[in-house]
Amino acid sequence: MNNEAPLPVDAPASSQSSLAARLTNVLVSPGEVYAEVKSSPVCHANWWVPGLLFVLASWCAAALMFSNPGIKQQMADMQDKVLQQRFQPQIDSGKMTQAQADQVKASTTKLTGIVQIVGGFVGPMINAAATPFWGGFLLWLGGTWIFRRPFDYMKGVEAVGLTMVVLAVGALVKGLLCTAMGSLFAAPSPILLVKDYDPTNALHNSLIMLDVFVIWGLVLRAVGLAKLSDISLAKAAAWAVGIWVFLTGGLFTVSWGFQKLLGAMTGQH
Repeated sequence: MNNEAPLPVDAPASSQSSLAARLTNVLVSPGEVYAEVKSSPVCHANWWVPGLLFVLASWCAAALMFSNPGIKQQMADMQDKVLQQRFQPQIDSGKMTQAQADQVKASTTKLTGIVQIVGGFVGPMINAAATPFWGGFLLWLGGTWIFRRPFDYMKGVEAVGLTMVVLAVGALVKGLLCTAMGSLFAAPSPILLVKDYDPTNALHNSLIMLDVFVIWGLVLRAVGLAKLSDISLAKAAAWAVGIWVFLTGGLFTVSWGFQKLLGAMTGQH
């Protein structure tokens, strides 16, 4: 009798996989991982460890990209073009000489280069810290208020946090693509079919957003929501993709409006 007592205690512990197994299995069998997340106590490592992996992968990618002469020259050329367009109306009106414009461009380019490098290393940390909680909130919102199948908010954070593993792989792939092609805008998306990328082209911006790893991450979020809320994958996907399209479309609209406003202020048409 005494020998049989520990069995009920040991059985649940053995059913929970290791963190390494969850980080690996979320890539190949996410349904099983999210079913385990739902039935297990909250595990904060499910979001902060993938976030750390994403930061490290992004740093490696940034180091590769910023050490590539072609990419550095591309960044400098883009900055020079933007500033020249901004100063051209003043040059044409005689308020500024080309030499003065070149001097301002030189100092601005140095500062911008430093900001870009710092952003390349600070940005991933902000992304890794914000994505699980913001994305988890959106999953929780969909499950609790839209589909009326509530679950704990931190479960949503864990579900989205685990998708950072895919984004980490995507960051490395993008870094390698950019370095190999010598282009800042290379990405695992249909943008590879475009010969000359134009940052002001709405179609080009749409194509670059169709990143294979971003879509993969959306699929994982949908699977997570379906498991946590016990709803169909189709409904979960409609919510996950719909929110992404809405937010991305809003970002494009704001960016387009800003470009138009800037063009009007500088006399560009």
